[in-house]
Amino acid sequence: MKKDGDRFLSYPLVLEGLVWLFYVAMYKYSYFLEQGHFPPTQELYFPHTIVCIYALCSSLYLIFYYRYLVPSCLSKRRYLWLLGLTFMYIVIIGTLNNHLIAFGFASMTSMPEQAFFATLQYGPLDWNLITTDSIAFLAVGFSIFSFRNEVLRRKMETEHLQLQLHLLKAQLQPHFLFNALHGLHAISLTNAQSTSKFILLLADLMQYILHDASQEQVSLTEEVHFMRNYFEFERLRFPKTDIALQADIFQTSATLPPLLFLPLMENSFKHGKQTAIDQSYVHAELQIERGWLIFRIENERMPPNHFTAYQKTSGIGLNNLEKRLERYYPDRYQLLIQKTENTYIAKLKIKL
Repeated sequence: MKKDGDRFLSYPLVLEGLVWLFYVAMYKYSYFLEQGHFPPTQELYFPHTIVCIYALCSSLYLIFYYRYLVPSCLSKRRYLWLLGLTFMYIVIIGTLNNHLIAFGFASMTSMPEQAFFATLQYGPLDWNLITTDSIAFLAVGFSIFSFRNEVLRRKMETEHLQLQLHLLKAQLQPHFLFNALHGLHAISLTNAQSTSKFILLLADLMQYILHDASQEQVSLTEEVHFMRNYFEFERLRFPKTDIALQADIFQTSATLPPLLFLPLMENSFKHGKQTAIDQSYVHAELQIERGWLIFRIENERMPPNHFTAYQKTSGIGLNNLEKRLERYYPDRYQLLIQKTENTYIAKLKIKL
């Protein structure tokens, strides 16, 4: 994965290279050949190559202008300063630069190039080149400034999403612990013999949540192991309820964000009919089908007048789940919630 600095360099360097190739090495070179009135030559490709080298060398001073000066003025919104500095840099500094480099080339070359460079040493201002230099390299400076801003904007968006993700994960842990302690209290009142096993399962679940779930991704097999423990955990709470998890996951290397299905499972056990009537059911199924990971869970609904104050509270689970799905699987998931008079069905499909 490229770092932000690498991404920053990629696009501006392409545009910069094109400007140097087509504008400096070709246009300015051709312009100087035309201005120099050189005699005919037998060379078909790049006659008087030293003139092309001069075009490149005399333009090197502009690198500081478009890489640093233009973006700096734009970032500080000093537009009048930019106009003034552009005039000073290209007209004054540029003219001195061109005369000095022409003097050096004149001392190193022979006729007819020597005569051409000699005229450049003392020639008048060439407003055609001043104008084209300003336009070409201002465009490069603007592109660097715009691209840098875009990279910073995306970096801030990414950091914001990461912060949201950490907050969502942080919310999962106390939310699950609250529900688990509520269940522990209930089972200690009704089935004291199962309390020790219940505590061991709770410890195993909490170890997964505190340690493994801190990772960005976990293997699907690890997540299934957690889900099986969770269902066993709920069987101890509701021993007379038909609770079943079928997970047909074999030899897969798939990974996914940890605890992705936990809100759907918690919803089924928190609002299910089994909390008031033993003869009830919670059935869940997890499978991979044609590149889709499909989780389906169904439970009998509690009659509206039977909800306790605890059950009426709207938890963060589903909102948390939807935010995580948008973060990890944008346009690659389907979450369907179906409610009937007697049943509640949740189905989540994720494109692997």
